[in-house]
Amino acid sequence: RAGAWSCWVRFTPDTGRWTFPENCSWAAECSSFPCDAGTVIRTRQRTNTSVQTSVSPEPITITAVLPTFNRLPLLRRALQSILRQSVQPHEIIVVDDGSTDNSVEVIRGFASKHPVIKLLQNDKNRGVTFTVNRGIDSAGNAFVYLQASDDVILSGFFEKSLQLLAQHPQAGLSCTIGD
Repeated sequence: RAGAWSCWVRFTPDTGRWTFPENCSWAAECSSFPCDAGTVIRTRQRTNTSVQTSVSPEPITITAVLPTFNRLPLLRRALQSILRQSVQPHEIIVVDDGSTDNSVEVIRGFASKHPVIKLLQNDKNRGVTFTVNRGIDSAGNAFVYLQASDDVILSGFFEKSLQLLAQHPQAGLSCTIGD
């Protein structure tokens, strides 16, 4: 589908199911959730679910989690795409899964210039499930963006996602696709 579009999906804890809003015109076109284009998911309940206003005590923020294993040639590009967002994530957690290349040194270099970056290192290669879960468990925000270390995200992704989540505080997931 051409152009930019966004959606939000409600998570119902009782049923454990994601549901589209009734007015969603493209729900039938979406073959899977989370979307491949970029998805922000709610990992825990926010204490204040009101739409963000100038007096809101809890603005919506995102933690970016980037698991990696021996992705040195692509890692810089992935980190730069997160850091170039018009709205920055509150934190970027990079979880290294026992890389044997120079990935850790590159991550440390980025972290020394960008204090939002936190490096977690697995003691050995533990696999993607363990590594992703470790990053999510370390996240300090209710909303988490998972990015593969060989992916990049388009400019404005976090801004669009946060706007959508603020408009729909009951949403548990936001998928935004840009031009």
